[in-house]
Amino acid sequence: MSEINKPSGTKVIRPAASLIIVRDGVEGVEVLVMKRSREMRFLPGYLAYPGGSLDSRDWMENAAWWTGSIIGQNRHDDSAYAIGALRECAEEVGWLCALQSDSGVYALSEQEQRDLLTGECTLDHLLAAHGFKLDGSSLRFVGRWVTPPHMPARFDTRFFLYVMRVESPEPRLHTTENEWVRWCRPVDLLSSIRAGAHNAVSPTIAMLKGIAEYASADDCLQSLSVPGPESRA
Repeated sequence: MSEINKPSGTKVIRPAASLIIVRDGVEGVEVLVMKRSREMRFLPGYLAYPGGSLDSRDWMENAAWWTGSIIGQNRHDDSAYAIGALRECAEEVGWLCALQSDSGVYALSEQEQRDLLTGECTLDHLLAAHGFKLDGSSLRFVGRWVTPPHMPARFDTRFFLYVMRVESPEPRLHTTENEWVRWCRPVDLLSSIRAGAHNAVSPTIAMLKGIAEYASADDCLQSLSVPGPESRA
């Protein structure tokens, strides 16, 4: 796994990825959001999408379990970040998304999720065990955001979007890191953030504002782009 090299005495910027899962609800597009545990050292109690730091095996793209190209791919290594986002979603929510299958999603058993979290099983082994392939063409690269220098930890995070096209399985939340997970309308979340009922960092808010502009989940998949400040410079 590569890291961004920084001068001595400054924080290392770790590669990370998040998966934004959207669906068409009765009143418009809905997005899956989690509330981070108040026990977390980084952004305790904040709203977030499934995601986290990449690990070494996320860089091991293999034609046996990866196919297709990410919509809007921006960099040659976007697939490694996308794999990291999908793995984190499987660990945190119990959903393995972006599969080349009729449903596109697999609900992990409790044991599979636990083994993935502890490292007893790796994502590539889980895919091989079920004969699954990840379909890059079902994902959209949305943007890249780098944590500003004043934050206690810094991440170079890439965001990917996935459309849930079937009735979503019941999530099994990793409660050590998160308090709850739920489907919400972006406009409702933005209102609650403005009212002070929830906390969220700039990338989370920017993604919500972007999604709120679209009438359907498929419109998001085709067009959503929310580049970070450095990407726009």
